Amino acid sequence: MKQAVITGATSGIGKETAANLLRQGIQVLLLARNASKADQVCQELHHATANPSVDYLQVDLAEMKQVQEIIGAIQKKVTGIDILINNAGLMTLNREESPDGIELVMAVNHLAVMILTEGLLGTMRERSRIVMLNSVAHRAGKWTGDLNLKEGWSVARSYGNSKLANLMYAYHLARELRSKMITVNAVHPGVVGSGFGQQWGGFMKYGWKVAKPFMLTSAQGAKYPSHLALSEEVEGISAKYFKKGKMVQSSSDSYNQEISKEVLLESRKLIDEILA
Repeated sequence: MKQAVITGATSGIGKETAANLLRQGIQVLLLARNASKADQVCQELHHATANPSVDYLQVDLAEMKQVQEIIGAIQKKVTGIDILINNAGLMTLNREESPDGIELVMAVNHLAVMILTEGLLGTMRERSRIVMLNSVAHRAGKWTGDLNLKEGWSVARSYGNSKLANLMYAYHLARELRSKMITVNAVHPGVVGSGFGQQWGGFMKYGWKVAKPFMLTSAQGAKYPSHLALSEEVEGISAKYFKKGKMVQSSSDSYNQEISKEVLLESRKLIDEILA
């Protein structure tokens, strides 16, 4: 039986993607911050898909040491990973810091992904697939030399920078794993009317509510990461960016290996300092 690990799978695209994998007879392990919600979702997925092979582990991706520690627990739950879907994502309306003192959006959307993915590489089987949930918002990202964005913070730059860094990491990792036949791709699933904007207040929450009827449903959005995880059409394809179901070019900055090297060196420096 194939085995998959999915972050942020208690709602929205993540939950629907988990359901798609379970329907294909795949064993799915969810990583979630809220244990009671994850337990409920596992029961719902079991009944909806008739596949009992779904379980969860609790982890807060904002805390780097928790992410590091969960790797061992995952390895006890699975015998080998065929699919890793880094789905969890965060956007905030104000600059916040993680418990480790890192700009929160960057911590969750990028640094946690690096720690988790690299920690699980030794558990991944040959021809396994890594899928990064990304966004066209990466085009708003700009490397300033400071992952923490202590100056010039804005919602768009915060989220855009995190997705740009994540995309640079995806391309770097794809190059590193080419000889191991592990593929890494990123996907923008479209604008999905999930619960993503429900934590916002005031005008932003109202705007999200007004726009929601024109957005994709979570099930529609989940088709795209599911395709990258399952389809024979993308077998062996790696280091690519997909907008919905189409392979497209990402921003010019995302391909700049000099900038990418700086971003990843700074990322590893922050991670090493926190985990030391």
